[in-house]
Amino acid sequence: MSTNLNQSTTAPAPAEEPAPAKDLPKDIIIDILSRLPVRSLVQFYCVCKSWYALRLNSNFISKHFHHSTLSTANHGDRSFFLLTRHQSKAITLLSGTKSVDIPINMDIPFLNISKPLRISGSCHGLVCLSVMPIASILIIWNPATRVFKDLPVSDVKRPNAGPIKVVLGFGFDSGSNDYKVLRIVNYCYPLNQVEIYSLGTDTWREIQANVRFIIFEASSRVFVRGRFHWTALGFRELNGRELIVTFDLGEEVFSQFIGVQLLSWIEDVLME
Repeated sequence: MSTNLNQSTTAPAPAEEPAPAKDLPKDIIIDILSRLPVRSLVQFYCVCKSWYALRLNSNFISKHFHHSTLSTANHGDRSFFLLTRHQSKAITLLSGTKSVDIPINMDIPFLNISKPLRISGSCHGLVCLSVMPIASILIIWNPATRVFKDLPVSDVKRPNAGPIKVVLGFGFDSGSNDYKVLRIVNYCYPLNQVEIYSLGTDTWREIQANVRFIIFEASSRVFVRGRFHWTALGFRELNGRELIVTFDLGEEVFSQFIGVQLLSWIEDVLME
């Protein structure tokens, strides 16, 4: 039996190793991060500067809230309540599923002040805190991630008069995909100013608004379908009538209509 000496007896060459995967597109990375639970997401914030910046990005916060809402619907209630006590800087968290109080230590170094905190609004898991009585300091805080953002001081020119009353609102503008803070400052009649802060641009700006009312101190501030709602008292040109006042956060306009006589003894109003 003859043997073919020309036949190769060497082993076949190994297959080439696959080329390393290219960097994932930014949109895909953000989508992956937006689906992570809070505890994991906080760890990933430390990977690089661009990921760290996401913690205060309006688009990312909204996207993460959307996925968290879907997860909550599938895995049960994860709600919580934040409480502030009268004349206190302490904040207490109450779990929506547990009957015990969970104290929260807010690691916010610049809050070495003697004035009390107030919860001035909440939206998509973010909380707007203000230092009373005239909201001299404003903070957007995420209790889940413990991330906070101290809002810059407004450069809107002030009149030569001290504020008498400050009303705040905090909500989400779905049209611009941005979180906004509304601040209404009442001075001596009939002087007032209306300002809006944008988390997306991190700036304040004044808007021209015909504010002819004073919002009741005990009025419940309700944010429904992109609008704030309050009970208020009209100025003298409105014959001091009791009003329902709304503010469209997207259009940035006020609307008002005459309230029923029952408002004279109603202190709080709930809308759903």
